[in-house]
Amino acid sequence: MDYAEDNLVFNDLEGTPGEVEIVNIFEPEAEHADIIERHMLPLKAKAVWLQPPVTSSKTAKLAKKHDLIFVKGYDIASAAAELSINN
Repeated sequence: MDYAEDNLVFNDLEGTPGEVEIVNIFEPEAEHADIIERHMLPLKAKAVWLQPPVTSSKTAKLAKKHDLIFVKGYDIASAAAELSINN
């Protein structure tokens, strides 16, 4: 567990506390299904966010199947900065 600009970051999803809201994925598409099904669903995550340049229509379909919010094409740190989340 680390902090990146005041945001709690879990390098290993196995060590998280209870539930998480967003899982930001930097990994290639081949790993997305496993991340969603093995980690996100048990953690009751609400959103999968693909960090640019990662993109995947397969992951979008999988997110929809599991009623997850799907975000792609936008850097999560930029979004947080624009929303003044850390201020």
